Formats: sequence, C-alpha cells, structure tokens
Amino acid sequence: MTAVAMFEQGELDQVNVPAEVLSNYKDKVIYYNDGANDFMKLNMDGSCELSNKDLRLAINYALNREDYILLSSQNLYQPNTRYVLPQVKGINGDYGDEYPYEAFPLKGDAAKAKEHLAKAMEALGVTDPAKIDIELLTTDAERTRIEAEVLQNQIQTALGITVTIRQVPYKQRLQMESDHEFEMVVTGWVPDYPDPMSYLELWPTGSPYNHGSYSSEVYDGYIKDALTNADPVKRMEALFNAEKTLLEDGGIVPLQLRRNAMLLNPKVKGFETYFVGINYDYLYADIAE
Repeated sequence: MTAVAMFEQGELDQVNVPAEVLSNYKDKVIYYNDGANDFMKLNMDGSCELSNKDLRLAINYALNREDYILLSSQNLYQPNTRYVLPQVKGINGDYGDEYPYEAFPLKGDAAKAKEHLAKAMEALGVTDPAKIDIELLTTDAERTRIEAEVLQNQIQTALGITVTIRQVPYKQRLQMESDHEFEMVVTGWVPDYPDPMSYLELWPTGSPYNHGSYSSEVYDGYIKDALTNADPVKRMEALFNAEKTLLEDGGIVPLQLRRNAMLLNPKVKGFETYFVGINYDYLYADIAE
C-alpha cells in the first residue's frame, strides 16, 4: 500500500504526493518549497564550446521553462528564471519581492537565442550548428532521464546544435562534476541558511563548488562587497548585482525550484514547513478533536 493510499484510508495525517499522481490531487494538495533549486552547470575551462558566452546565453534563451516543468514534473516544481530562491530573506521582507528579476523569459526567446547562436558560431568558426555537440551529463534515474530528454529536445529544436545525453550512477555523476569532467550537467543546490549568499557563495573564482570554472572579476567584486559591507542595504544590493552578473554572463542555466505537494489532514493544526534545514516542524502540531 502506498503512503497516499494510507492517507486516504485515514492511517496517515500527512504525506507527500509524487509527481506521477499529482494530477489526481491538484485541488487538495498544499505546496511548500524545500529550498533546493536545479540548474545546469556549464564547463568553461576551455575543454568545450561552452567557454563561449554567446553559446551559453543562446542555450538559456532557447529554453521554455514553463513547458519544461510541465513535461518533466507535471508542474510539481516551479520554473525558475533567476537563480536565488525568492523566499530567502531580503532587508525587510522576501528577497524576491524586494529585488524582482527575470533573467530569461519564462517561455524563452527564440529571436535572442538565434542572435546569440549566430555570434557564437562566428566566434567558433562553425557554419553548421549541428557541428556543435554538447554532452549533457545526468544521473541514471528515470526522473532525470525525462528531464534531460526535455532539455535535449528544446535546445536541439531551437538552436539546431547537437546535445548528447550521458547517464551515469549518482555517485559517479558527483565525482565527475567535482573533477570537472563534464560539459553540461544537471545539478542542484540546497541552502544552509536563508540568505542570498547561501546560493551565491558557490561562484567566486576558485570556489570549491565552482565546478564550471566560471570566473568574473565583476562578480568577485560584488561578493567581496557583500562580505565586507556592514550596511544591510548596500550588502543586499551587492548580492543582487552578483546574481545578475552570473546570469548575464550565462554562468549557469537556471531550471526549476523544487517544491513538494503535501496532503494534510484538515484536523492537524500548528504544523509548519520551512525551506532551510528540517522541512517539517511538529513542535506545535496537534490534532483537533
């Protein structure tokens, strides 16, 4: 018996709903973010064409993130057109409310994608886009296979370049990512604390998590400003400028914000969810009679 079936029979008071059956419960579920975001790291160490900024931007503009979410997770996850989770703390409220930003259109921009592709092809000395062959690394799970195939289809259709999927076991993918043995890799990040820096501290030059070898003096300068500035407004502005710089450089390809869909007994009161650390707080939870 599945956990959802046990909930329906009254044996459980709270359960997460898998994406595969979400459509059966879409009017009953409660959504909550778990803090994680998924994106593609791009290798810029000179070993492949992704050192070219215009090619990275072409890929970003080629994606229809709305369709990607629908096809890969049945809208369980949320499409992400920026990098930092909007719900982290800003100055007085949520970061996303105080610093709204859309780096790339939700449905993509075919014209801009082709414009950047043309610049990339000229710089790379390529006349046939199909000659640009990028390997997309992901784990060998069914969910990640579907995600990779959606990305492959969107990029190849919009740009005409070749995307080859490589699936490996999870531990091997982590090792290859750490060893910089990839071209594009679908990966993610979970924050340690509710602040934009928990996401942005990955990308300074030389960071141990900067597996794509992204390097920008401008970005590094904003991070340094954020680390040394005691003024909360100036600090947050530096973090926002760092996020914009990363995305304007095509440093990553943002994909989705992970969230969960939950069924909760309406008699349960005082139950809370969080997106940092432990997702559930049962401290004040109780069942009303």
